[in-house]
Amino acid sequence: MEFNHSFWDTMAERYPHYDDPAMQKDVQRVLAWAKSQGIDFSDRSLLDIGCGTGTVSIPLALEKARVTAIDLSRGMLNALQSDAEALKLCANLKSYQSDWESFPLTQTFDIVLASMTPAISQETHIDKMLNATHAMGLYVGWGRYKTNAFLEALMQAHDAPEKMSGGCIKVADFMHYLDTKELAYSYEFFTTSWEETYTYDEAKTYAAEQLARKNLLPDERKVDAIIRDFMHDETVKIETQAEKGMVLFSKYPSSCPKHT
Repeated sequence: MEFNHSFWDTMAERYPHYDDPAMQKDVQRVLAWAKSQGIDFSDRSLLDIGCGTGTVSIPLALEKARVTAIDLSRGMLNALQSDAEALKLCANLKSYQSDWESFPLTQTFDIVLASMTPAISQETHIDKMLNATHAMGLYVGWGRYKTNAFLEALMQAHDAPEKMSGGCIKVADFMHYLDTKELAYSYEFFTTSWEETYTYDEAKTYAAEQLARKNLLPDERKVDAIIRDFMHDETVKIETQAEKGMVLFSKYPSSCPKHT
């Protein structure tokens, strides 16, 4: 499920950039693991699906990959382009505004990447991802759990169903689909956590954004009560703990033996 441009443009105003410490930690872990599997990004053509603010595209361009980055949000791409210009990476990083379903595949890439993006939310999106490369791909998504006490309280207060559409395909489901295609892959899971600190107004905006992702309207009274439950010394601290997974797949059956 991909949301409309305005939703992600609003998110882009507060979305972390490539140099955010928590984001940087996870991205560098993913890239280090890919390198341990024998991947050299230098001078490889690479497509980053749902690139956002460039949290992965920019580190890959710094690795001398030739990156094509796509996202449906102009706000996200403006953030990416601003950082790319500051780092003098424009020669190695080209961006295009498009959703994944509409993006025209006029070439195949050495590597196709999708990291934590709702652009890959159903099997047809995976099929297009597979068709976008003549060699290999890297997928990063959620593992077995993601816990956030603030969001859990928010969703419970708004009677959100336990299972709702939206978000990227879980790694286990992605691997299962690769099995049906008889493609070779390697994978690894890792645990991560991050903490965000907000003012009352920022927490209110955050709550509205998270509810919008589930197509829910905020109940102002309930949102206020939850924010005050999490407020200490005039700030709201929201912690997330999660498992993420990385999958490296190959179009060549012998290239990526399965392992944990």
